[in-house]
Amino acid sequence: MGKIYLIRKGPADSDGIPAWVQLSGRAFYAFLQTPEAKGRHFIKLPELPEDSGDNTIVIEASKSEYVKWRREKDRGDYLRERADGISVVSYHALETDDGCFGEECVADMETDVEAACLKASEPSILRQALSILTEDEYRMIKFLYLSEEKHTEQEYADLTGIPRRTICGRKNRILKKIFDFFQD
Repeated sequence: MGKIYLIRKGPADSDGIPAWVQLSGRAFYAFLQTPEAKGRHFIKLPELPEDSGDNTIVIEASKSEYVKWRREKDRGDYLRERADGISVVSYHALETDDGCFGEECVADMETDVEAACLKASEPSILRQALSILTEDEYRMIKFLYLSEEKHTEQEYADLTGIPRRTICGRKNRILKKIFDFFQD
């Protein structure tokens, strides 16, 4: 079976069902050359999976149906044109030698890795590091880094009445002290 061309015979009947006329390819081409075809729109219906591929149906459509069909056709053509040499692969299908799947290997830009590691690190080691601090040093570090709410050096300076530059210097010395603890 070849191409089938269907044009509306006239207005729809009382049930809203249009009457159709089937044309051959030659007759359809001749129809398109007539003034009667001016302003009429035709679309190619998608082939059904059970079709052998040699059945094509071209049918008259409303302008809105034609515009929608044309948009979808142009988009499909664009994607097919750009798809040369491109394959779609599921990250989940990619498994590494150590049993990780592909999505586990992709960086999550929303996650702060440093903060996650600190949070997950052994609490007892952190407690040991903090135990070497004096009470004033611990209070500053707790306020700046360990409280639920994030605070600035300026906020700590306002709270204690100590100048912010002094707070900054003390903070850097305390962080070096903690760093040295972990180096030993």
